[in-house]
Amino acid sequence: MIDNETLPVEYLGGNPLCMNQYYQVLSSCRIPGIKKDSVVNHALSNRPPTYITVVHNFQFFVLDVYNRDGTPLTVDQLYNQLEKICTSSLETKNEPIGILTSNHRDSWGKAYANLIK
Repeated sequence: MIDNETLPVEYLGGNPLCMNQYYQVLSSCRIPGIKKDSVVNHALSNRPPTYITVVHNFQFFVLDVYNRDGTPLTVDQLYNQLEKICTSSLETKNEPIGILTSNHRDSWGKAYANLIK
């Protein structure tokens, strides 16, 4: 609905809000840094995101929100993926990397820098 601009306009005090706010909020992520975090927005990139990141049980997962042909997934398709994520996160033997995000920003920033190497 956002991409094809069919989402109804929201109003505040009788005034329409700018609907571009959804691209700012839903296509942004915070990248941890050692002294300062940064915010990256992917809405205007050549290849906008087709997935969201889901964190469950301190594990990170990719949840696709579009089909290969570019059409949005149905609610049932999204629900099925979420069920698989919940099951997988409880059965995994992987280290709970997500717990690092609860550290102080500087130590999480250092850990993140090491993880992406």
